Amino acid sequence: MCRDSGILFTNIWKMYGVVWCLYMGSESGRTGRAEKGGTGSRRRVCLVRVLATLKGFYGFTLHIVLCGSILFLLTSKSRQKKQLRNDSKSKNEDKTRPET
Repeated sequence: MCRDSGILFTNIWKMYGVVWCLYMGSESGRTGRAEKGGTGSRRRVCLVRVLATLKGFYGFTLHIVLCGSILFLLTSKSRQKKQLRNDSKSKNEDKTRPET
């Protein structure tokens, strides 16, 4: 069970890393050299500005959603483990309790 949560955590962490690389790429693309040339660089600057705007509005929300989902998954796994322990304890108590 721990192995499954570890794999899930690494997959979520990789997805978060991809989003972070896109975020950093949009930051590094906003340089003076991109604004010098012709239509291609203007398109690139426009795209970078759109990405930066989206990043500003949704970046924090995405961060909260990813961190919240990681915490939820980890706590749900621990809740399942506790429930399994309680179930096994109650079964053991039923076996040892004398019939009345």
